[in-house]
Amino acid sequence: MALPDEVRAAAARAIEALTPRIAPRLGTGIGPRWVPAENLHATVAFLGETSAADAVVDAVTAAAAPWAPVSLRLEGLGAFPSARRARVLWAGLGGDVAAMTGIAAAVSRVLEPLGFESEARPFRPHVTLARLPAPGRIDFGAVSVGPVPFSADGLSIFRSHLGRPAPRYERIAFAPFLG
Repeated sequence: MALPDEVRAAAARAIEALTPRIAPRLGTGIGPRWVPAENLHATVAFLGETSAADAVVDAVTAAAAPWAPVSLRLEGLGAFPSARRARVLWAGLGGDVAAMTGIAAAVSRVLEPLGFESEARPFRPHVTLARLPAPGRIDFGAVSVGPVPFSADGLSIFRSHLGRPAPRYERIAFAPFLG
């Protein structure tokens, strides 16, 4: 899901504040891979490489259509799998999380017949801020983010173009919430 500019800006400010706190604590000599502000988004489903882009667009558009726009807010920081063994740093999405969970489940259901496996872990709406090279303990200290309210009016379908220093995301379709 694409994010409004003000939400990406708030997440980018959190990244700026976290960078000096976290980089020295890893002890690996390799710092976190921070997500550039232009790449910040909320993932509802990650598909990996596929040649079925047209079918995916049709399926996701059908899954999104019955839903009404969703009131969300960027708020809080966390880590997967935990702050003690962090591999991914994230900013949370609050608000109508039940609707987002339902949307993610609907997308998963329509993608299964196309050969995409459902995610085994429970859906947790978030915006990835960084990936760590090795698990480590994270202390967010006084750094926080949000709340920044926004309305999500649909799902963006992105194609990733891998590259350095970061991938580039190209929006290939938009699936509106019409309900």
